[in-house]
Amino acid sequence: MLTVREVIEKRRAVRQKPSDEELRSLPDRKALIYGRVSSPGQVRDSEESIREIAYLVELAKADGFRTTLEPPAVEAWLKDIQMGAVRRRVLDDAEVIVDCQDLGISATTGQERRLGLANVKALLEHKELGSIYLSEPSRLSRDQDKVEPYVLLKLMKDGNCKVRTLEGVLSPFIERDWDILDEEFEDARDEMKVWRRRLHRKKLRKAERGEYVGGPVPAGFYLPIVEQRKDGRYIFGKMAPYEPHAQIVNRILQEFVCRRSPFDTVRTLKEVTFPFFPPQMAYMESRTALRPCPKTPNGYAVTVDLLYGLAKNLALIGVWVYGDIVIEGSHDAIVTEELFWQAYEVANSRKPRGRAAYYEPLPFEGLLYCGDHAELQRISTHNSDRTYICANDYRRGIDNRICLHVTHQVIDTPLLSEVLSQLDMTPYAEEVLAKLEAEATEEKLGETGRKRQKVELEATLANLRANLGRTQNPELVTEYERQILQVKEQLASLNIKRPPARIITKPSIYTVRDFLTNLRRDWDSYPATLKNRLLNQLIEMVELRHEREHIDATIIWKAGFQQGIRIHRPPARGSREKRWSDQELALLRMLWPSSNKEVILAALPERSWSAIGERALRLGLNRKRDPYRQGASKHWTEEEKAKLTQLYEAGVPIPDIAAELGRGQRAIVGKAAKLKLRRPREVKWRQSKPTWSERIETFNGSKQECLEHLSYP
Repeated sequence: MLTVREVIEKRRAVRQKPSDEELRSLPDRKALIYGRVSSPGQVRDSEESIREIAYLVELAKADGFRTTLEPPAVEAWLKDIQMGAVRRRVLDDAEVIVDCQDLGISATTGQERRLGLANVKALLEHKELGSIYLSEPSRLSRDQDKVEPYVLLKLMKDGNCKVRTLEGVLSPFIERDWDILDEEFEDARDEMKVWRRRLHRKKLRKAERGEYVGGPVPAGFYLPIVEQRKDGRYIFGKMAPYEPHAQIVNRILQEFVCRRSPFDTVRTLKEVTFPFFPPQMAYMESRTALRPCPKTPNGYAVTVDLLYGLAKNLALIGVWVYGDIVIEGSHDAIVTEELFWQAYEVANSRKPRGRAAYYEPLPFEGLLYCGDHAELQRISTHNSDRTYICANDYRRGIDNRICLHVTHQVIDTPLLSEVLSQLDMTPYAEEVLAKLEAEATEEKLGETGRKRQKVELEATLANLRANLGRTQNPELVTEYERQILQVKEQLASLNIKRPPARIITKPSIYTVRDFLTNLRRDWDSYPATLKNRLLNQLIEMVELRHEREHIDATIIWKAGFQQGIRIHRPPARGSREKRWSDQELALLRMLWPSSNKEVILAALPERSWSAIGERALRLGLNRKRDPYRQGASKHWTEEEKAKLTQLYEAGVPIPDIAAELGRGQRAIVGKAAKLKLRRPREVKWRQSKPTWSERIETFNGSKQECLEHLSYP
């Protein structure tokens, strides 16, 4: 039987904290060997750091953890990873886990990129780890904000997970060991700060010389190798143009300036790719800015992000920017300044607000004017609804109705058909393109001559200044000063900034030739923005005068001639097109109470009898009821219902069905609704199409004049 003293001693033993030796005791639950080095280069070159991971497995077995993993096998596994072989990065056997998922990843990187660190945290949260084996605590983290180390220490303390290094065992549960680990993390943080300062100073010195200091190399450039170190690493010089990619960069920016839409540009260039680097330049595959681009069998595809990156990158015109360091002319440019600044302006232009900003323009946007007013009024375009509207007087309160509101097909289909049928520029394309090519050549020769003259004048100026410094004769001094002033004036006139020359190259001339030759054939494949820009270059305006049944359009070309076309409008489907006018409503009020059906239909020829009756009902007008027509109230027979079902579901027009069955159209529609009959979809949603007459006359030899009005992009 226990004595009182024995009971008290037993209670004290339960309440007593474990000793430091007990808190540091191993083995305990699972052991995780965490392997990490900072970069892929260290994975490849750091033999000792990799061997240490295998040695930690041996150390865990010596501490009593059960596992069948053998250090030589682990070392062979790590050697395969070093050589680039594809191997799983985690070995889990009994009480030992070897996690090398973070090989080649910096300790300053957060958990989102370090799968190994995320695995450590998950195991610590579930209190499955009894110890973490490390060559040094800084392998876990070098976080400059001290957040990551504190989180790790807190998780290890909560689960009494020990840190096992080559020097011994530390338990964050013990205050002294916590301080040692915290100091280790603090030292690693300070080392990183010092290292970064030194590295930054070295980078600044290299950057001041315009040399490569890391980061993606812009498309169109490559890094020439200056030297190769003993460890195999390269030392690079300044960026240099890579011609196969530079040509693609120029084409991309030219298309971007022309189309002014990154998405249209990328769609147009979907077959264009940046070719892969040759084997002798394989090192560029990991350094080029093309790395994020999708790879095709032929090379890197063009993306919107790449397009914006090129349009805003000053390196393309030879400007080196690193932090606050800006060096103009540091390396050779691959595009002209004119093309770059045009692309830069397009890339930084703001889009218009509103829903219409997300819709492509209609072909005749900005060209249509309504002539049914005292002065021509511009017809607005609703790109989201795809309609043309003349509503200026309505919005200003001058008129109580909208002048014109039509879907774009009513205008676009006839005008485009006639314009494209007459816009055959093939016979004149060669002559105009030859003229453009001659102008470009002349401009290039003129620029070469100006440069040569400038060099000669600068040499003359230098000689005159040298002679002026050597002579003591007052007359010669005066003469030299006069000549120096004259040469300076000539240089000033040459340095005056001239308007930029058009960028015309042989490939672009071939593109324009193909464009003009196949304009009609390929019209539907062109983006809406390009169609609208082309029509704006050729046409001054289109004047519209309209009635309910037709629209008279007059096309005024920039070359100075005019053509006319009459568009026969289809029956209106929209409520705005069917709106009753004040004159129609006055006639209805006057005639409905007492006039017969024939008189009313003659007075309102554009309205059906059913429409007239519905409008009179809405207006509250009363009329003497007409007698029923013979047979109107007879019941439907089964034969009539079967015939109605057959004709209605076949899509036969309602008037034809009414004539076939000898009943009114309203009776046909009402009975079809009761029988729940369905019309074919293509009949139900059939769109009315306009027709037109009075074809546009030919240009009579004036197409060349019209073509010359087309501004070359």
